Parts: sequence; C-alpha cells; structure tokens
Amino acid sequence: MKIILFITLSVLLPVCIFGQHHPPGVYRPFTPYYIKTMLPTSKHQNPCCLVIKRHGKTIRTYFENNEIILFTKRGWRTGTIDFIDDGSITINNEKIPLNEIQIIKINRKAIHYKNDGKWLIIGGAGFLAIDVFNRLTHHRPPGIAESTAILSASFIISGIILKLLSKKEYKIGHRFGLKTMCF
Repeated sequence: MKIILFITLSVLLPVCIFGQHHPPGVYRPFTPYYIKTMLPTSKHQNPCCLVIKRHGKTIRTYFENNEIILFTKRGWRTGTIDFIDDGSITINNEKIPLNEIQIIKINRKAIHYKNDGKWLIIGGAGFLAIDVFNRLTHHRPPGIAESTAILSASFIISGIILKLLSKKEYKIGHRFGLKTMCF
C-alpha cells in the first residue's frame, strides 16, 4: 500500500504543483499541505453527493458541508448538509428523504442580484428625479428629456431583471431530477 501511495504521489505531485497554472485563490488539491492534513482523514469521509439533473445532464451538485435551501412537504429547510446517503440527506441533524424534496432554492453568492437590482432601480428613479428637478430650477420647459428617459428606463429595467434572476429555484419533478451518487 505504501509503495502504491508513493508511486501515485511521485507522479501526481509534480504535475499538480508545477503542471497547470491556477488563478489566485484556487486550491490545488495535491499540495503537501493537502497530503499532510487530508489524506489521513480521507477514508472517514462519505463519498456521496446530491445531484440535480435536467434531461440527464448535471445542473448542480451538492456535497457535505455545502449550504442548501430546500422545500419539503413539511416546509422550508435551510442549513448545512451533514450527511448524504443513498435515499436521503441530513440537514442540521434532520434526515430528509429525497422523495419529500419538492424545491431546491439557489443562494447566489457571486453577484448580489437582489441588492444590485434594488440599487439600479433606485439609481434610475433618482436620475429621473434629478433631471426633473434641474429642469424646474433652471427654468427649462417642464418634462423629461428623451436621453434621460432612456437611461432611467434602462437602469430600472436592468434592476427588475436582476431582482427576478435572484429567485432561482429548481422544482423537482418532471423537469428536474434529484438523486444521490456514491463513489
């Protein structure tokens, strides 16, 4: 066993460390730190994951210690996935069978869709209000300039679209499938 581990690491370690370029912040799995800390505990980890599929293609994958928001027959459940087995997942020490899960909601973290959308709507309305105020105070004819209306409307519409994009949900059933995969 030690010989196989030595051969595997002697082949993989130089490739993983010196082979491909990784952008800053990307964790290289086979660095010496990984080997020292994770390898002794890897046999104790559960090799299962929760997969959302659409027409046979994987859309999203959840592993243990991932945050998840889902709706079951008993209501909304939010928390960290503690354990995944063949027919159920455990969230906050509560075992939930897969057939009870109806909706999985996506918590988008890359862009703050809701906040950015709200600020775009406020900015568009504010830009329109400033233009109207400037027209009144500088004794111009009342009304709204065409360029201001186009710019304000584009801000407001973009904000509404971003707010709508923040509500991504996968309804499990006909369109999306849910299953666990164990390795």
